[in-house]
Amino acid sequence: MNKIGLFVFAAVLMAASLSVVEQAAAFPCEKEIRAKLEEAKISKPSIASIRVIREMGEEDTFLGYEVWTRVRSCRGQYILSLTDSCYVTSAHSRLSCMAGSGRPGR
Repeated sequence: MNKIGLFVFAAVLMAASLSVVEQAAAFPCEKEIRAKLEEAKISKPSIASIRVIREMGEEDTFLGYEVWTRVRSCRGQYILSLTDSCYVTSAHSRLSCMAGSGRPGR
Protein backbone atom coordinates (compact mmCIF):
# COMPACT_ATOMS: atom_id res chain seq x y z
CA MET A 1 0.00 0.00 0.00
CA ASN A 2 1.43 3.42 -0.90
CA LYS A 3 1.63 6.41 1.47
CA ILE A 4 -1.62 7.95 0.20
CA GLY A 5 -3.45 4.65 0.65
CA LEU A 6 -2.11 4.33 4.20
CA PHE A 7 -3.15 7.91 4.96
CA VAL A 8 -6.70 7.32 3.69
CA PHE A 9 -6.93 4.03 5.63
CA ALA A 10 -5.73 5.78 8.82
CA ALA A 11 -8.28 8.60 8.34
CA VAL A 12 -11.14 6.12 7.86
CA LEU A 13 -10.04 4.10 10.89
CA MET A 14 -9.83 7.26 13.00
CA ALA A 15 -13.31 8.42 11.91
CA ALA A 16 -14.75 5.00 12.76
CA SER A 17 -13.08 5.10 16.18
CA LEU A 18 -14.50 8.56 16.89
CA SER A 19 -18.04 7.48 16.02
CA VAL A 20 -17.75 4.54 18.45
CA VAL A 21 -16.49 6.87 21.19
CA GLU A 22 -19.33 9.33 20.54
CA GLN A 23 -21.86 6.52 21.02
CA ALA A 24 -20.47 5.70 24.46
CA ALA A 25 -22.38 7.08 27.43
CA ALA A 26 -21.39 10.62 28.38
CA PHE A 27 -21.98 9.75 32.05
CA PRO A 28 -22.71 6.61 34.09
CA CYS A 29 -26.23 5.13 33.70
CA GLU A 30 -27.06 7.63 30.96
CA LYS A 31 -29.61 5.36 29.25
CA GLU A 32 -31.56 4.77 32.49
CA ILE A 33 -31.33 8.43 33.54
CA ARG A 34 -32.57 9.73 30.18
CA ALA A 35 -35.45 7.19 30.20
CA LYS A 36 -36.56 8.33 33.66
CA LEU A 37 -36.33 12.02 32.67
CA GLU A 38 -38.40 11.32 29.56
CA GLU A 39 -40.97 9.51 31.71
CA ALA A 40 -41.13 12.65 33.89
CA LYS A 41 -41.79 14.74 30.74
CA ILE A 42 -38.37 16.42 30.91
CA SER A 43 -37.18 16.60 27.31
CA LYS A 44 -33.51 16.72 26.34
CA PRO A 45 -33.70 20.33 25.01
CA SER A 46 -35.20 21.54 28.30
CA ILE A 47 -32.30 20.17 30.38
CA ALA A 48 -29.84 22.82 31.55
CA SER A 49 -27.48 20.37 33.26
CA ILE A 50 -27.19 16.88 34.70
CA ARG A 51 -24.85 16.20 37.61
CA VAL A 52 -24.11 12.56 38.45
CA ILE A 53 -22.61 12.00 41.91
CA ARG A 54 -21.07 8.69 43.00
CA GLU A 55 -22.43 7.61 46.38
CA MET A 56 -19.85 5.90 48.56
CA GLY A 57 -20.48 3.91 51.74
CA GLU A 58 -18.26 2.73 54.54
CA GLU A 59 -14.78 1.55 53.60
CA ASP A 60 -15.17 3.19 50.17
CA THR A 61 -17.90 0.77 49.08
CA PHE A 62 -19.60 2.03 45.91
CA LEU A 63 -23.36 2.23 46.54
CA GLY A 64 -24.73 3.91 43.42
CA TYR A 65 -25.46 7.35 42.01
CA GLU A 66 -27.41 10.45 42.90
CA VAL A 67 -28.44 12.54 39.90
CA TRP A 68 -29.35 16.24 40.05
CA THR A 69 -30.99 17.66 36.93
CA ARG A 70 -31.52 21.38 36.34
CA VAL A 71 -34.32 22.29 33.92
CA ARG A 72 -34.44 25.51 31.89
CA SER A 73 -37.20 27.95 32.96
CA CYS A 74 -37.40 26.23 36.36
CA ARG A 75 -35.90 26.71 39.77
CA GLY A 76 -34.82 23.69 41.74
CA GLN A 77 -33.79 20.21 40.68
CA TYR A 78 -35.19 16.86 39.58
CA ILE A 79 -33.39 14.26 41.70
CA LEU A 80 -32.83 10.55 40.99
CA SER A 81 -31.19 7.82 43.05
CA LEU A 82 -29.77 4.77 41.28
CA THR A 83 -28.10 1.58 42.47
CA ASP A 84 -24.61 0.59 41.39
CA SER A 85 -26.24 -1.41 38.56
CA CYS A 86 -28.21 1.66 37.34
CA TYR A 87 -31.62 0.63 38.73
CA VAL A 88 -33.65 3.76 39.62
CA THR A 89 -34.70 3.50 43.28
CA SER A 90 -36.28 6.93 43.70
CA ALA A 91 -37.20 10.03 41.76
CA HIS A 92 -38.57 13.28 43.10
CA SER A 93 -39.04 16.80 41.89
CA ARG A 94 -37.95 19.96 43.61
CA LEU A 95 -38.85 21.98 40.51
CA SER A 96 -40.74 25.24 40.53
CA CYS A 97 -41.42 26.25 36.94
CA MET A 98 -42.79 29.43 35.40
CA ALA A 99 -46.47 29.28 34.44
CA GLY A 100 -46.88 28.44 30.78
CA SER A 101 -43.33 27.15 30.42
CA GLY A 102 -44.61 23.69 29.54
CA ARG A 103 -42.16 22.21 32.01
CA PRO A 104 -42.94 19.68 34.75
CA GLY A 105 -43.54 20.69 38.32
CA ARG A 106 -45.66 23.77 37.60
